[in-house]
Amino acid sequence: MQWAWDAQEERVVKLQVLAFIEEHCRGLTLRDVCEWYNEAFGLEPLRDGVTHS
Repeated sequence: MQWAWDAQEERVVKLQVLAFIEEHCRGLTLRDVCEWYNEAFGLEPLRDGVTHS
């Protein structure tokens, strides 16, 4: 048996995650946020002058 969220529960969880990210990233530069994200998900660091699309 697999448990599934209903639409309201999913919305609440997404809002809680967004609120955490907003609070955690308050005062950080975009580069700080990118580095934090890359470290958290094991991605390669950004190089200066490289753009991602």
